[in-house]
Amino acid sequence: MKILIICHFSIYENTARAFRTYELLKKMQEHQYDIDLLVGSERKLYKKFKLNSNKKNVPTYSKNVKQKKWIFIRKIGSYILNYLYGDMAILKYYRSCKKLISDKNYDVVLSIGQPFYPHMIAATADISDTAIKIADCGDPFYIKGTHMAPYLAIMQKKIFSQFHYVVIPTIKALSYYINYIQKDKLVVIPQGVDFSSFKLAVYQKNNIPTFGYAGIFYEKLRDPRCFFEYLATIEKNYKFILYTDTANLFFRKAIVPMINKCKGKVIVYNLVKREQCIYELSTMDFLLNFENESTIQSPSKLIDYGMTKRPILSIKTSSFNPCDLDEFLDGNYSKQLQYDISQFDINIVFKQFYELFQNTNIGL
Repeated sequence: MKILIICHFSIYENTARAFRTYELLKKMQEHQYDIDLLVGSERKLYKKFKLNSNKKNVPTYSKNVKQKKWIFIRKIGSYILNYLYGDMAILKYYRSCKKLISDKNYDVVLSIGQPFYPHMIAATADISDTAIKIADCGDPFYIKGTHMAPYLAIMQKKIFSQFHYVVIPTIKALSYYINYIQKDKLVVIPQGVDFSSFKLAVYQKNNIPTFGYAGIFYEKLRDPRCFFEYLATIEKNYKFILYTDTANLFFRKAIVPMINKCKGKVIVYNLVKREQCIYELSTMDFLLNFENESTIQSPSKLIDYGMTKRPILSIKTSSFNPCDLDEFLDGNYSKQLQYDISQFDINIVFKQFYELFQNTNIGL
């Protein structure tokens, strides 16, 4: 079977989309598929791609952005372009990456987003009509009410019409995608993980209550300021270990000042490799999950949390109850999140994709 995979991120980057691509590639390689991999961010098409077993996921860090002249004009220009195109990556990568595809004889074309442009390439490239096209979607592209031109909704619907299947990671996203895709083309397949490739620590209760969080904060989607405000008032001893993008502007401006009020009880690290992060989290007494305000998304970090086998305190910041944190600090985990990760086993996930590869009952 000959397969073309189109993605934006390098498969060794420290992002959920890269993890998904990496795990699928590894499983496909076990089945000896003939795979071509187009990596948009590198503007490279790798023919007959083979995973390098010596290479591991490399963390992606944001660089500090220096103030430049005409910054206001740049912001206005960026706002206008984002409104017109929805995603600057479309302007930067779509046309140049589409030109890289020279072979049209594929059995399967799998595009992995976000960004959205890998789906655009798969939908518009000159590829055999017999190829099964599958769009694997992460976060939604066009959301009504955001600063995006309404015609982008029409464009998204048109692009998805060129696929046999559109894969979404959670049933929560169904209410969104049903507006743009025929229901019989929608398939829920979660992110796949090879559980056997991760090592855990032998847990021992910490002398000081120790808990952790790994992930990025967003002002409107995942804003933990109310949590940190309360954390700064706690007198008892604790240790909160935080793995995040320390260069993130929202984190630096909104969260760091509150961390500084916590009297050294919050320890901040930049993002680390996935394997290392899961191991370190498995040494902690419990973990924090800040729920997305969006009802159509589910944080992929819960998969990693589930692998650690540590209790999870899930917090919806718009209705944060300080008593829940107090109970966890006292060792009472009765309100821990129950999260079954068996569905994310890569063997189960790959089987679901394999069934799509074989099924041509749906016509375009």
